Amino acid sequence: MQISSKSQSSQVSFFKNCVTPAPESEISVDDFLHHIRNGTYGRLVRQYLDLKKKKGVDDPAVKLFKRTKIPAVTYAGVFTARSNNKLVTPSNITILDLDHCQKPGELKDHLKNYPYFFSTFFIPFNLYAILFIVRVMFIPTPPIKELFH
Repeated sequence: MQISSKSQSSQVSFFKNCVTPAPESEISVDDFLHHIRNGTYGRLVRQYLDLKKKKGVDDPAVKLFKRTKIPAVTYAGVFTARSNNKLVTPSNITILDLDHCQKPGELKDHLKNYPYFFSTFFIPFNLYAILFIVRVMFIPTPPIKELFH
């Protein structure tokens, strides 16, 4: 699938895993999607799926593996730390994670033709789920507490 050139400048924070408080680096959305499509993280995902199959999704070892071994990005943009109030540069993209789709292949094929959807893929952890990466317009707003003063 071709990724729109509008997404090429979007940078996001790359984290070693889901528990490290600070990002390891910045990466473009295009580069991260390239790693996903080319299987850079495939071995880790397969290890996680095998462990989940053997022990069950609620097993502490399965949860620990997912949180500490699989890399993550903050699609909302570049952050100085893993915290909502540490956003430095918005990416102007968001993620739609649709679970329990009756016909996930048909939905994916239909929505990928819309200009705001620049990447769609199935989630390896859930056969009936699709992840969409969507362009949005970031409008800065004051923190919620400032709206009531």
